[in-house]
Amino acid sequence: MRVVDFEVDILRLRHEGLSYDAIALWIATHKKTVVSVGAIRGVIKKAELKNAAEK
Repeated sequence: MRVVDFEVDILRLRHEGLSYDAIALWIATHKKTVVSVGAIRGVIKKAELKNAAEK
């Protein structure tokens, strides 16, 4: 699985106020997959750039 497979969960959890570390732990426990903190940050930044470009 790739980190983009969890994009919806990552963005939802970040919107709820979880840190990158907490999101990585959530994915590990709930999805049984290890995702790096850097990859999570990348997904969030990519979504922010996409939203900025659409405005």
